[in-house]
Amino acid sequence: MFASPLPHDVAEETPENRLWKAVIAKTVQEWLSGPLRRQRAAEEFLLRDEEDFPLVCLSAGMDPHRLRTKLLQLQKSIDSKGQLDRVRLFASRCSGLRRS
Repeated sequence: MFASPLPHDVAEETPENRLWKAVIAKTVQEWLSGPLRRQRAAEEFLLRDEEDFPLVCLSAGMDPHRLRTKLLQLQKSIDSKGQLDRVRLFASRCSGLRRS
């Protein structure tokens, strides 16, 4: 049987795990397509925060180092294709349309 590297109580899916996973998913969504201020705050949290990010990840039952590595790979992939700015520009235009 597979032995989880996480403590038993963190490895099991709980309502709290699902809540924290939703927090992470929402933060990633805002990083990619939220208003500019939220994009910057989300990027700071996801890619540079060393206090709360690990705690949130562990609360979600996720490995913070592995998740951050994947996010940095995503950022590098998007940046290398020059798409991140286009995604953010498009999202800001769309959000501007929704506010009107």
